[in-house]
Amino acid sequence: MTIFQKMLIVPLISIVIYASFILYADSRYRKTSDAVVEIRDDYIPMLDIAAGNNSIFKEISQTFKDAVLAGETSWVHDSDELNGQVIYNFYQFEKHPHIVDLISLRQAKDSFNQYYTISKTFALAIINGDDVVGNNSLSSDTQQSYNQTKDSFSQLRQNIFLQFKKSINSTNQDMKQLVFWGGIVSLILIMVFTTVTIITSLTTRKNLWLLNRRMKSLATGGTDFSKRLKPTSRDELGTLIYWFNQLSIKLEGEHKQLEIISNTDKLTQLNNRMCTDNFIAKVLPDSNSSTKPLSVVIVDIDFFKSINDKYGHQIGDEVLVAFADILRNNFRDSDFVGRWGGEEFIIALVDTKLETAKKLIERLRITIQSHNFDKVGQVTASFGLTQANSADDIDSLFKRIDDNLYQAKESGRNQVITDEE
Repeated sequence: MTIFQKMLIVPLISIVIYASFILYADSRYRKTSDAVVEIRDDYIPMLDIAAGNNSIFKEISQTFKDAVLAGETSWVHDSDELNGQVIYNFYQFEKHPHIVDLISLRQAKDSFNQYYTISKTFALAIINGDDVVGNNSLSSDTQQSYNQTKDSFSQLRQNIFLQFKKSINSTNQDMKQLVFWGGIVSLILIMVFTTVTIITSLTTRKNLWLLNRRMKSLATGGTDFSKRLKPTSRDELGTLIYWFNQLSIKLEGEHKQLEIISNTDKLTQLNNRMCTDNFIAKVLPDSNSSTKPLSVVIVDIDFFKSINDKYGHQIGDEVLVAFADILRNNFRDSDFVGRWGGEEFIIALVDTKLETAKKLIERLRITIQSHNFDKVGQVTASFGLTQANSADDIDSLFKRIDDNLYQAKESGRNQVITDEE
């Protein structure tokens, strides 16, 4: 995934999530709007009808009283129209069972019908002058029925109002939840977007900084090709780091090969003069300041010019190669063996005192003398040996070696000369 895709995918996902939430919120909003319309078209009219029933009930009660006081039978029958209105209102209630409690409605209907029947009978009995005792009994029943009807009408209206209030609260709660979750979703998306952006930016910045640092190091002559950058992703930067690592591997191999070539004598494959100078300069300070003694010897093949003159330079080169193999095979890996120049070779014995070094070099002298060189036969060598001391620098060290080597040649060759002799 590219850096651009990383930076783009989070906003796209955020848009999809937020769009989904908007669609969900829209459906909830429509549902809430429908609830508001239902409140407007159903609940409020039902409350109005319930309030109207209470008014009609009071009007019927007053009508019966007026009819009795005036002694007008026709007034009692006029209440039938009001009774019809109450019955019609009950019918309207029955059409909205989700709003009106049917049990309360049934109680209200039964109480009203009982009241209306008893009250009408009682009013007509009084107007017609019927038995007083019976009228008193009807009066008691009428009052009781009146109270029951009044309570049932109030309870019916109260139940509708509670249902109305519940619907209002539910609608408000839905709206609050939409606002709340809208804020939560927005906050989460912003946090995710910000976090991903920061992480991507920091990771990219860090890798770019490391890559820039390594490239700058190589561009300014750095030769440490071993450090590799770790790709953290498969984006453009990860691909760039991968190919930079491949370039580092190639440069490291070429540098090692070039280092070997620059430090190795082409003919003998021993360390060359430049490598020797670097090695002595490196180990000499340690031998001066610590308990690690350093013994150095220069080996010169005796009468090598005669070998070239007699057998030719090709045979002379073969002698040099065979001589180098003898030196290489007779010393430790920690010791240094190099070609000093021409027919001269140098051996640096690390952590070796002069007495021990002399024994090793003497054994080497005998090995060389005993070796049968192809087409040439016996070859000998002269050795100038010394041990570095605390006052030595490179010039003073090699002056003593040269003096000892010169003495070995002047004294008849094929021998080891040290400072003590």
